[in-house]
Amino acid sequence: MNPTDDIIAQRRKGAADGERGEFSVDRSQALEKMRRFSLGDPRYYLLELVQAAVANEAAQVNVELYGDGGQRGDMRMQWDGQGFSELELMRLFDFLFISDDDPGCADTILLARGLNSMLHFKPDLVSVTSGDGTLQGTRRILLRDAQPNPIDWIVREPLDGVRIEADGLEDWLLPRKKGEPLREIGLLADKCISPSLAVVVNRHIVSDWSSSYGSAPQGEDDYIDIDEGDLYGRLWFPAQTERSRYDLMTWGIKIEQVPRMEAPFNRLRGAINYNKLNKTADHAKIVRDAVLDEMWARVRPYAMALHARSEGAVRHAVRPIDGERLEPAALRRFLDDAGRVVVASPEDVSMPQRRARAERLGEVLEAPILVTESTEHPTLHALAGQRCEVIIPDLSTPYDTGVLAGPPREPPARPWLIEPLAVESTTMRALVSGAVARGWLSDERAEGVLRTTGADEPVRMRVYTPKADSAAGTDWVSLIVCGREVWRGDVPTSHAGHLLVVELAPVSPRAIEPSAVRQSAGWQPDGAADSVAAALAAYAVEHARNMLSIANQRAIEALTRAEVAPGSNGSRLALAALARRVMLRVRSGADGRRDLTLAALDMHASKLLEVVLFETAAGRPVRGRDLEALLRRNRGLLYAVEAASDVEAAPEEDLAGHKPDDVLVADRELHTLLVDVFGADAVVQLDSCAFDGDADVSALVAHLSQQGQGWEVQEQRRRARRRLLELALRGGAEPAHHELASLPLVELADGGRCSVESLRRWSEEGHPLVMFDGKNADLVPSMGAQGAQTSEGAVSGPPPALRMDSRLFYLLEGVARIEGAFDYDLSHWEAKLNASTPEQAFVEAIEIDESYASGSIGLAVESVSSPAIAVVERSTLRVHQLREPAQKLGLVGRVTIDETFFDESDSLHDAILEWGTALLDRLVDQIARPRSPNHQERIERCLLEYAGRQLELVATPGGWCSWSVGDELAARILELPLFRLQSGAVASGGQLATRFSLRRGQQEVVLADGAPAHLEEWSASYLTDARVRYDAPRPEPTPRPHSPEATDDLLQLLERLLEELRPDDAKQAAPRRVLWSTGELWPVGTHQPICHYTAPSGSQPTIVLNPKHWLVMRARQAQHLQPDHIAWLLLAIYAHVNARLEPVTNDHELEFQRRVADALERGVLTR
Repeated sequence: MNPTDDIIAQRRKGAADGERGEFSVDRSQALEKMRRFSLGDPRYYLLELVQAAVANEAAQVNVELYGDGGQRGDMRMQWDGQGFSELELMRLFDFLFISDDDPGCADTILLARGLNSMLHFKPDLVSVTSGDGTLQGTRRILLRDAQPNPIDWIVREPLDGVRIEADGLEDWLLPRKKGEPLREIGLLADKCISPSLAVVVNRHIVSDWSSSYGSAPQGEDDYIDIDEGDLYGRLWFPAQTERSRYDLMTWGIKIEQVPRMEAPFNRLRGAINYNKLNKTADHAKIVRDAVLDEMWARVRPYAMALHARSEGAVRHAVRPIDGERLEPAALRRFLDDAGRVVVASPEDVSMPQRRARAERLGEVLEAPILVTESTEHPTLHALAGQRCEVIIPDLSTPYDTGVLAGPPREPPARPWLIEPLAVESTTMRALVSGAVARGWLSDERAEGVLRTTGADEPVRMRVYTPKADSAAGTDWVSLIVCGREVWRGDVPTSHAGHLLVVELAPVSPRAIEPSAVRQSAGWQPDGAADSVAAALAAYAVEHARNMLSIANQRAIEALTRAEVAPGSNGSRLALAALARRVMLRVRSGADGRRDLTLAALDMHASKLLEVVLFETAAGRPVRGRDLEALLRRNRGLLYAVEAASDVEAAPEEDLAGHKPDDVLVADRELHTLLVDVFGADAVVQLDSCAFDGDADVSALVAHLSQQGQGWEVQEQRRRARRRLLELALRGGAEPAHHELASLPLVELADGGRCSVESLRRWSEEGHPLVMFDGKNADLVPSMGAQGAQTSEGAVSGPPPALRMDSRLFYLLEGVARIEGAFDYDLSHWEAKLNASTPEQAFVEAIEIDESYASGSIGLAVESVSSPAIAVVERSTLRVHQLREPAQKLGLVGRVTIDETFFDESDSLHDAILEWGTALLDRLVDQIARPRSPNHQERIERCLLEYAGRQLELVATPGGWCSWSVGDELAARILELPLFRLQSGAVASGGQLATRFSLRRGQQEVVLADGAPAHLEEWSASYLTDARVRYDAPRPEPTPRPHSPEATDDLLQLLERLLEELRPDDAKQAAPRRVLWSTGELWPVGTHQPICHYTAPSGSQPTIVLNPKHWLVMRARQAQHLQPDHIAWLLLAIYAHVNARLEPVTNDHELEFQRRVADALERGVLTR
């Protein structure tokens, strides 16, 4: 038990002792934030303190406010009451973090809030004294703004009650005009309305219940009082011109006035205090929640009684089936004791058959029966809250009784792959509204559902994952009401294999079963087209998406350690996971022969490929990894039947040459999951539909072009397309059907289509055909009914890449040479499974784990001639190739991204560059780390190639050249000491570039003998005359004689302007002379500074201008001094001064730039 919980427990037992503790730094910060934002106006802290007094059972509160005429003042407040214990006072601010709905601590919570808000005004001292009238029973604490913990203080006299003293409050009073009374008096008079409390401010009684609501209307039957302890107040008939409105109070303080126009609250005025009401964050309004609904439900019988002017006890219009109407307190006790009630209408209990159904439900559910009209249903729900289930069945038919009187629904039988996971609860209102928003449920039916249940009642969900063979893969959502299953069905999802159990709030089963569901293109309910339950189930799946994903991940991890039977729920889970994590790839083997492989996108998928998923018709278990060999034996196809006995009845043309051991056994769901993994065009269900494989070309083309919807029609078109491909590539088409070769039967990676004729032509021209990774393309749905009868035009140039088509891959053997778009390992786990490549895919890699992207980019262990990044769409696994950033970086990899991010191609390009340069930057930092010679060479080659591609050599008029690079990373790379010279020294790439620039044309061997080949290659490739760029010659400017007068004019102007415009006052920065340099000061190289700053000992600071700098040359060669030339010179000179002198700052330079710009605009620079 933590200290605060201990306080609460002791408070409820009336204890006075407990432990003490200290605040942490985080708690101090939290207190500060609460102090600033807990009230709309901190000056309303008085109201919180008055509420604390009411909760502390005070009868009178005395408040004294003192001011010194300025902005500071003192406050004194005292009340009688039960007071506070020493433990509560010493742990006072801990109560700020306790829920308001704890009635045993309300006074302490309110006291803590008021005092914490008071500290906003930075008082010199605040003290709180509480006692029982004896010196031993009196305690005093001190509070200071800078100290978050109370200080125990010595008490010199006893006190019976509570006294608060605050000295030196700053800017604490409400603003008022001169001569006006304190506004606090009016505030307390307006807000403090407790019948048990009188408030006195500066010796004036400002408010009490009798003065606000005590004056009775004309007759005693014109008002009614409410007195239920925590709920009290008064309702009355207002004047005819007055609107129906209610003052809502909590702990004696009026918080808000609200209208209430529906019956029976219309045409009434009221003042209601309910201590459980929740206030908004700024305490300015009442929260519209279940607590407020409960208050209105409790006030309802009083409003009805007032309208009826009934005499005697106030009663709800609710009674037990064989009893009288219940008084408010009796009804609440009835609901609390029952825990669950069945509600029937007076009409229902008057009919024997309906009454018998209600009694049957009450007996089975162990729930008493209440009788009331439908208008009282909201009241019952509000009073019951979450303490009691309110069941309102439809008794007009036996449907609800039959469902709810059935056996309780038990959880799925063990064993489970993982323990059940609880989903964050929602409400019936949110569930129904979500289905309406998605277009799955009509507004009318939604209202019908909510009328039979508590709209704000909780809906709880749990995710189960059975291990054994189960129907959870198909019928995987179960709706439960009162422990009975009212609906069970299938909702399409990417997380198959789990059972989502949804415990609805008590609702009539008939209200959610036979109703209209609006169809949506995004979701088509299977076998539940007229079911509201199906719509609620679909939205429940959407609500539980995150927890389903977590369950799926945990189940996948469990599958790699569990023994999985073919066709079991575990195998279905594994297949569903593989559908999102594996793809087919074209790879080269050790012998150079290319074949299809099944590649995993992550480590978990790689492990799942070892799980048993199917069995063959011969009874042999088939792992995920075995599907690759099966696909190879069947020449790019996977054959399946629903049962082993179906093999004998399979169509001869499809089964020819295939043994039962090569045919998978797959029911409808397993077939669908298999299609999700490999694509529809790679899976043939032998017993699915009739197809004449020996039909002539015309019949096959007719099949391909046939119209109609449904899976069977599309499957016939797929088989026709495959057969046409076979005929076209075998060259067996009859001459009369010459159009066969020109049919667009092949899908390209960019979404277009081409013909077999184009494939043959490209192959004859010597081009290899590149096939992308991915699932099999399902071309038939996108072709349309007329698509097979149109041919594409001639395609010139290199052939476009093909989309993955496993059947086409094997049909093209011997016809064309096929290469993979990414014929290298793209992950470490893929490399480990590939016997023909190194065990690691990357020397170094960067792992990407963003919400929109995941994967890895790295430096391949083996050299890649044409590097590219494989970009995979997350939902479809369609693959795209990104070459430009990969070739710039020299990296390869695979990144799976959301389609929304893929649409932003610039962002994707930039993200790849950012991830890649981060990796190269890391390689630069770790260049000295010990590695194998091969890995070190790959790193050095990659880095130098990156910098070399950005290295720019530009010829200069003097016969040498300058060099530069495009970014900071390239510059860092060229600073690495990688090259050993003949002299024995070690140089960087940048130093080699400088030597080349200065000695261009001299055939000098720079590197030492025996230097690594890749360093020799880099030097020979990038530091060569062939890469030097020559700019177009410019016309020589007409030379202008530089007379001493012109030279002096420019120097004197610069001296004067520097002195006038510079904003600093540093003596070192005051150049008294600006001189020309003789040229001996300037280094030979690429960087020519504009000037030098010099200040010899005892001499004036001097700016020495470089006459060869282009800014200086431009100013000197002009016929007249140009203002813009002078401006640029000034800016450059002062930038140099800022760089050299510590007293001159960047702020000085910014101000200098502003002054130069202003002088330039005013035209005074050259005057």
